[in-house]
Amino acid sequence: MEDLAQKVAEKAGITPEQAKIAVETIMQYVEGRVAPLIDAKVEASLKDFSVTLKGQVHEALTGKVLTSFAEKVGDFAEGAKDKLEDFAEGAKERLGSIASATKSFFGFGGKKEEPKKEESKEEATTVTPEKKEEDKK
Repeated sequence: MEDLAQKVAEKAGITPEQAKIAVETIMQYVEGRVAPLIDAKVEASLKDFSVTLKGQVHEALTGKVLTSFAEKVGDFAEGAKDKLEDFAEGAKERLGSIASATKSFFGFGGKKEEPKKEESKEEATTVTPEKKEEDKK
């Protein structure tokens, strides 16, 4: 720290005592900002390591895998998700069937039938030469 204070004094053109105070102030500031972040990361890493180690020791002693509450909740959530997806797919199919049946019942969505054209009396009684030939056969 003395080396850093000397460099600050030279670069800033201040006394070594002033530089030492500046460097100490900066160090306190950085420690105050960075230390909690580092502490949290170290604590999280140790916690993860502890959980992993605890599970490995439990498995070695009992032969059974130690599952955490979070793992159990995750497994439950995954199963619930699969069941809900199956339910949604089944509901979609059933609603599609109901919609089709409703459309058929009320005559929606099907092929439109052309209204039958009624023949006039003239068309019904007029005999063309082609018609005569067909009738002879």
